[in-house]
Amino acid sequence: MAVRMMQQDVAPASSTPRERSPSLLERPNFAKLVEENLIFQEGFANSTGGRKANIFSFNMSKMITIEVELRLDRYELIAIDLFAHMLKYETFILPFKNTPAYFDQLALSINNFISGLQVSSDRI
Repeated sequence: MAVRMMQQDVAPASSTPRERSPSLLERPNFAKLVEENLIFQEGFANSTGGRKANIFSFNMSKMITIEVELRLDRYELIAIDLFAHMLKYETFILPFKNTPAYFDQLALSINNFISGLQVSSDRI
């Protein structure tokens, strides 16, 4: 399962700030994504005339997202890869309090949760 995009889908950088697209995939950022191995060239699209468009795919195993959900009676931590597969899930029973102690405990839990994934920190 690969998410596909073509290079022609990337918004070109425009000459004036007012005309700039808000797209995160402008050419300088696109090159950085390739350089960092977050996306890779998968091949070429069928041509309808002219130059064939490059097909790029996301490197789905490269990044992991950590979701933190605060509830009144608990908080939940979830690790998800770019395939939207849940890698890890934990629930912590701790009623919400707007205090430094609560947020210190939350930060400790998040750090331990990430450490338990046993992946390099640049993937988070």
